[in-house]
Amino acid sequence: MNNESPFPEFDEQSEQGSVKEEEQGNNVPQGGYVPPVYTKVSKDNGEEKPKKTANNTVTLILTFVLAILSFFCGTIYSQSYKSEEEQLAAWIIRTIKQNSIYAENFTDEQWEALLSGMGKGAIEAGFIDTEIDIYSDFYSPAEIAEMQNEFTDGSRIGMGVSMIADPTNKYVLLYSVINGSPACSFVGKDSEGNEYKMQKGDRFYGISYFVDENGAVADEGEQVFVNFYEEGVTLTEIGSYFDRFKENEGFTLLMDRADENGSYGTIISFPAYLQSYAPEYSTFYDHTKLSVLPTDTALIQLTSFEKPSSKSFIRDMEAFKQGGYSNLILDMRGNGGGFVSEAKAICSYLVKDENNSRNTLMAYDVYAGGAEKKYYTDNNYFDSYFSESSKIIVLADSHSASATELTLMTMKYYGTVDVIIGENTYGKGITQQYFFQNPFKIEGFCLKITVSQLFDPSRNTIHGVGIAPDITVVQTEDSTVSNDDATILKAIEWLSNAAS
Repeated sequence: MNNESPFPEFDEQSEQGSVKEEEQGNNVPQGGYVPPVYTKVSKDNGEEKPKKTANNTVTLILTFVLAILSFFCGTIYSQSYKSEEEQLAAWIIRTIKQNSIYAENFTDEQWEALLSGMGKGAIEAGFIDTEIDIYSDFYSPAEIAEMQNEFTDGSRIGMGVSMIADPTNKYVLLYSVINGSPACSFVGKDSEGNEYKMQKGDRFYGISYFVDENGAVADEGEQVFVNFYEEGVTLTEIGSYFDRFKENEGFTLLMDRADENGSYGTIISFPAYLQSYAPEYSTFYDHTKLSVLPTDTALIQLTSFEKPSSKSFIRDMEAFKQGGYSNLILDMRGNGGGFVSEAKAICSYLVKDENNSRNTLMAYDVYAGGAEKKYYTDNNYFDSYFSESSKIIVLADSHSASATELTLMTMKYYGTVDVIIGENTYGKGITQQYFFQNPFKIEGFCLKITVSQLFDPSRNTIHGVGIAPDITVVQTEDSTVSNDDATILKAIEWLSNAAS
């Protein structure tokens, strides 16, 4: 969950994205405070005369100035004799020590690994996301440049797919195709010429492309083929194979699809490319789009809390209101979270407290050292969309995490969710924040660090625990929204029983 946006008015994780609120990473006071100099008076022969304080004042000022100059000159002098990697390592350690909630658990050996001038190399070798915690990360200047649009208007460059590891961590699986992305239009063929669309559960089998004599990606030339199975490519590694492609450069993505018995072996070749796109994270369904739904019930599938998910969710809530629907099925299965700021906006439509407050307390965020921050909804629109007889059902699974759990945690605390159906959620109740090596520019190296842990208004946490469903549905088949989706059918069954 991103707590604050890495970029000024970046947002959320600006709040965090991140969880993203809008707080910048390096909150260090600038400058100093110089107390005023007061003058006492003494009596001499009955007359009050000021004591001679001019020299003392000048001395005090000169001492202060020299101290400041000495500090900066010493810093500049010492930095000039450090290598780039040593400076990077020193910044990393300082930033982690000051902000990470896990810093007190680090060993001397871990600190020494960075202090020894291995800064950049240690991070690229996986130090940040393995030794500190799995949610912390390190970004190069090039990665930060690519991320700027993602944090401002939510646009990004990519195929538009989300991936997960299979239970053995041996294969990378397609979890979903993001609405509005290039992957929505990909059409692949098997060896017999049968056409397919990308589908949840497909395994990433390999990638093929051409390079010229200089090794650059080209329309023709020497063919390069990477078999992900043979190379043992994992979820954390697969992204690097797509990083070499520029926008609109073509390549062939090979996916392995299972048959009805769950046996893989159908290799499908998809002509693919990366492209800038604005994701659609919220999708509205009523009985005209999903015939199994009752006429008084709508379903909103919310797949992420990344930007600009709240805008599309609000659009769909307006469709809910204009259609005169009473009951809502909120499908957040597979929603891995995103920015806290998006959760605050979305919760404005889904919760209210007993006082019907305009801004409802969602959670406490407790930082290293014990400092706290409170998250409130942006507003309270609940009664404008739901009546006393309305029912809200939430669908969740083991991939529902972070900002998704913050939203569900808040709904459950205030009793605005009537039933949770599916699986126990992931259990991520911590937030991350972005820190730049140069805090005055959105460029250079960047760290994402776990800075706080979330607690509900009663000081309970879901971290490492998750949120249990009221009705368990473990769905092994594809859970894409459809008329035969087992979890949706269970929600409709519950609605029918509740009405009788």
